[in-house]
Amino acid sequence: MAPNYFKLDFEVVNYLDLIKGIKVRPKISGDVVIHDSCLYARYLGKYDVYRSILDNAGIKHVEDPLITGKDTSTCCGGPLESLSPELSRKIAKIRIENLAKLSKTVMTVCPICLANLGRNAEGVVQVLDINEVIEVE
Repeated sequence: MAPNYFKLDFEVVNYLDLIKGIKVRPKISGDVVIHDSCLYARYLGKYDVYRSILDNAGIKHVEDPLITGKDTSTCCGGPLESLSPELSRKIAKIRIENLAKLSKTVMTVCPICLANLGRNAEGVVQVLDINEVIEVE
């Protein structure tokens, strides 16, 4: 464990937990499929948080237990980019192919997922971040 040189007394809060009133920006039409990032869905336990945000904004999301399930969805490949760009691309393309089965609009909540899926989508799907389609009131 690293030594604690600074005695900081504050709580770190995820921005998703601060979103209360929201409205939809006219950027999407139809249903979306959510790509669950490893960080937000599994490690931070925010799987239901951003789904609730989309529900409250009136954005319908399509689910499939094998593609979007909390324990069954797969990584975008982004964290692997610096070690193996080719493998990262392959993982992203497989993920995009699976998400495209549910919707042509993919919603992310993680900037790494947004970047990696977005650059590998090649016109197959539209990849948007949740911040692009909601507006906090």
